[in-house]
Amino acid sequence: MGPSGVPIPKQDYIDTVMEYYVLPNSPADTVAQTVFTPEGLYLITGVKSLELNTPVDQGIDILDLTMDELEAGTVTSVFGYSQSAIIGALMQRGYKGYTVPDDLADTTQFIFVGNELNPDGGLLSRFPGLTLPSLGLDFYGATPENAYPTFNYTQEYDGFADFPRYPLKFLSDLNAVMGIFLVHTRYTDPEYLPIGAVTPIARGGTAIELPTTSPLTQSYYFIRTENLPLLAPLRAIPIIGEPLAALVQPALKVIVDLGYGDPAHGSGERHHGPPHRVTDRREAPSVRRHALGVTRYSDSDAPEPTSAGSGGGSGVADDDGAADVFGAEVPEVVGVAVPEVVAAGVDVLEVDVLDVDVLDLAVPDVPGDCGPW
Repeated sequence: MGPSGVPIPKQDYIDTVMEYYVLPNSPADTVAQTVFTPEGLYLITGVKSLELNTPVDQGIDILDLTMDELEAGTVTSVFGYSQSAIIGALMQRGYKGYTVPDDLADTTQFIFVGNELNPDGGLLSRFPGLTLPSLGLDFYGATPENAYPTFNYTQEYDGFADFPRYPLKFLSDLNAVMGIFLVHTRYTDPEYLPIGAVTPIARGGTAIELPTTSPLTQSYYFIRTENLPLLAPLRAIPIIGEPLAALVQPALKVIVDLGYGDPAHGSGERHHGPPHRVTDRREAPSVRRHALGVTRYSDSDAPEPTSAGSGGGSGVADDDGAADVFGAEVPEVVGVAVPEVVAAGVDVLEVDVLDVDVLDLAVPDVPGDCGPW
């Protein structure tokens, strides 16, 4: 099935989908069968398009009829991109009585890209139960945890499939909105997304496999996005745009990623808690540590402090516990470790910042369930 605006997929789309997503997760003799679905999305695909709820209902009915025509026991991979991923996820749930036929239940799997019902990040799962009647839009909730074997691919900053956890972070929201047009639409664009980017690290690619509740049947892959969509207009400026964006992006990325509850969003260190729970401040990494690259050491792996005679003189621990840094006396800080790092004859000082952040932007403790935010 195609995404919004693509009711009948073209051959180049089918070829890319099979090469990138279907064949790596299906039997080698799998053949493509195109399924027509309306795929309308009011405003985005045109003012005369169907509102989302209508094509989703029609699409799941068409998918149900198509699967009824398959022979019993046929090994089936249902592929959905964006709106058709919603259709597939709702069939997993048994939405309005639509389910996988009983004679295919044990041989069917689902493959989704750009899924708006991602359990952690899908726009329509961030606010379950919300309804916008004027737009014909229901927030359906998350894809079921373990209904059928599922392979799910998400690009970082895809505003439909990787929406911020904290919507009050304006820059995060704006970046996600721009990601809808600059990232969400590129899952089948080989020039933008090479096949190595969607291949899991275990198979020699760069896609990060996320932890799931059922690792034997649920495979969720996170695809890194090199540049913030938010800086696309700046990068479009001739000559000076690229260097200016490169200068701004490292700091801006930290601020944008705060909307996801973690400055390490997408780096492999990302926290993967329940999608609708406010992250406890003790779980949020130091913002300054990620922004400035400060190294933190645990008590077990902290290197020994340097001594005056060890060469370099980048830091000296006195008998009274004070640290002499470049000749300046500073108070003792519990747990500080000042390792000696020498590169090309230059001493680099690394100092632990503890848990007292100058920019303490973590969400404070809030009792009880705080709802979708």
